[in-house]
Amino acid sequence: MSQSFASFYRIQRLPERPENFREKGPEPLANLVSCFLQERSTDLQKAGQVVDAWTAAVPEDLKPYCRLAGVKDGVLSVEVLPGPHLYRFKTLSKDLLGRLQQACPSVRIRSIRLIPAVMPSDETATL
Repeated sequence: MSQSFASFYRIQRLPERPENFREKGPEPLANLVSCFLQERSTDLQKAGQVVDAWTAAVPEDLKPYCRLAGVKDGVLSVEVLPGPHLYRFKTLSKDLLGRLQQACPSVRIRSIRLIPAVMPSDETATL
């Protein structure tokens, strides 16, 4: 194995390619996808819990003006259109945080970060 491939595998934390890789041939894609889903199933389940809890917790009239951006290190990032919608989300954020923590404790959301969103002009035309 060349030096560049060896360093790539160490950097990416991938297992070393077996020496008999050429003899075995490539692995079927279905096996690779199955392994990936097994490794990531917990993360995918937690993400699904957050989306479901968010959908249930956010008032219907505010849903068109926000979208989840992600969860990292216990911080849920939410993109919100600026103006009155952002202000309303700021006032509701403690209540939303409590509901999310109760609905999905395994995710361990510690805070909500509101990000002013900029929507493309074709989306804002319908608002």
